[in-house]
Amino acid sequence: MERIQARRRSDESTCNTISFDPRRAILLELLDSEPTLSNVTQLLRNDPLQLAVYQSYTNVTLFLSNNDAFASFNRSPVASELRNVPTARAGLQYVSVNGTYPLESFRSEPKYFNTNLVNRTFTHVEQGAYLGAAADENGYFVRSGGGARSNITEGDLFFNGGVVHVLDRLTTAPQNISATARALQSDFLAAVARYGIDVSRGDNATLLAPTNEAWAAALAEMTKSGDDQGPPQDRDIYDLLIKITRENTIRGHVVLSEAFGAPRRYINWFGRALTFSDTAPPTTPSVNGFTIERSDLFVDFGVLHLVVAGAVNKVPPPAQDEE
Repeated sequence: MERIQARRRSDESTCNTISFDPRRAILLELLDSEPTLSNVTQLLRNDPLQLAVYQSYTNVTLFLSNNDAFASFNRSPVASELRNVPTARAGLQYVSVNGTYPLESFRSEPKYFNTNLVNRTFTHVEQGAYLGAAADENGYFVRSGGGARSNITEGDLFFNGGVVHVLDRLTTAPQNISATARALQSDFLAAVARYGIDVSRGDNATLLAPTNEAWAAALAEMTKSGDDQGPPQDRDIYDLLIKITRENTIRGHVVLSEAFGAPRRYINWFGRALTFSDTAPPTTPSVNGFTIERSDLFVDFGVLHLVVAGAVNKVPPPAQDEE
């Protein structure tokens, strides 16, 4: 299938009203030559410290959002966040990746990056919060916090410190459990936030979060096995959340979908094995035999995957024999 290409800027192009060799231009020259990037340019000018960091890069890829993306964001309930310097700075750090990656380096298999966002207020990932980039039949795109997609509308804008790719929406830096629960409309994550469960205890981690259906089934099973057969009480729900988060959390490792090929084993909070594979059934990612429905949803402590099970230590139902 033919891929819709983002607009590219070649070395010989003339940048609007300013004529220069893009690969020799400093970043501000490039940004000033791109009217669609005037909002992010102003954001940088408002933060001289971060602008100086951007200008100092010698080998970097920047994923910068266009003016339409800012206009859309400014109509949202959280628009005031950009007036907070630490938050705005974190957003600018999150869209910068060490290394120069032109569009041709993004394929159907996602490429994952540790970004330059390392501030512990916003991420527990010491190497930098994660961002993904890939391509499909609709074009090039990036995946940011919670799996949000931003399309690359213009790419390969080179300057003397690397390359810029232009996005059609603001990226979302990985957020905490509460914000991620709202973004994903996840009942399980909402319960984890409501009961104050600390999934990672400040460490890098991978969480296998039950889908809404799986979480509802776990609650129903708990109610069915109870003595009074009544609705579950707060203590019962808290205990179930502790059990599932401990069984389904890998501390100290951020396990991305690129690890879902040949079976790989990791150890959960209780010291029991969690085995990732995409071979049973063929090409479907799973953990301990349970299907992973959505993967690579970045959060502040690392990543979570949605799995069609409660606690994944349980033995899944046996596959039916083919007749």
